Amino acid sequence: MKDALPLLAALEGNGVSAEKANRSGWHGGFSNITYHSGPTPGALVNMDHNMKGYIAPVWDVIGIINGTSPDEVVVVGNHRDAWVIGGAADPNSGSAIMVEMANAFGKLLAKGWKPRRTIILGSWDAEEFGLQGSTEWVETHLPWLQTTAVAYVNMDVGVSGPRTNFDGVGEMQSVVVEQMKKILYPEGWGDFPTIYDMWYNTTKGTISPLGSGSDYAGFYQNGIAAVSLSLIVSRCQLTTSI
Repeated sequence: MKDALPLLAALEGNGVSAEKANRSGWHGGFSNITYHSGPTPGALVNMDHNMKGYIAPVWDVIGIINGTSPDEVVVVGNHRDAWVIGGAADPNSGSAIMVEMANAFGKLLAKGWKPRRTIILGSWDAEEFGLQGSTEWVETHLPWLQTTAVAYVNMDVGVSGPRTNFDGVGEMQSVVVEQMKKILYPEGWGDFPTIYDMWYNTTKGTISPLGSGSDYAGFYQNGIAAVSLSLIVSRCQLTTSI
């Protein structure tokens, strides 16, 4: 807070204010700051970046739930390394979703449930260093994945604000769109009946193509259908057929 205040104060009156650009009802915590975007002519910031340079091992953590159809596999993954301390949105919001997903699957398994398709949960290391963890894992298991993997679901920035968006290949787009229609929009966040209504009204139904910015790249670039989700999960329930 003490570091942010002088930076925000220096931007006052320059660029676009949060009041004009705000589309989500967000309000800053400083009452005497208008949250302008800048730039401010003549403003100069000196920044020192301290970084430890050393070589460390890269570890992927893999969980497997065997399904009744061993030749069909769904992989769900997210990295756990971050550029910034904490990594609240990128990647830990997605990691938190995966932990809760694993917990839910564990409780179902304890009751005798078994999925039709084998589910693999992958916690990737070294994503910020060139997607190393996921890429190495895909390359190690590539012949098997290309014959069994139905889809890869990426949960990198799982939660970062009140809008839902996703990127994905064509064969996955209709699946995600239909699932969003089944999820009620969280009460108090906006006047939308479902997640789909919010998504369609804010993006006009735009679905971006996948590139190479996250762990889906190793799967997608080897011909495996992939989707990258950024969802509101607070007070929502996402159900899908796996």
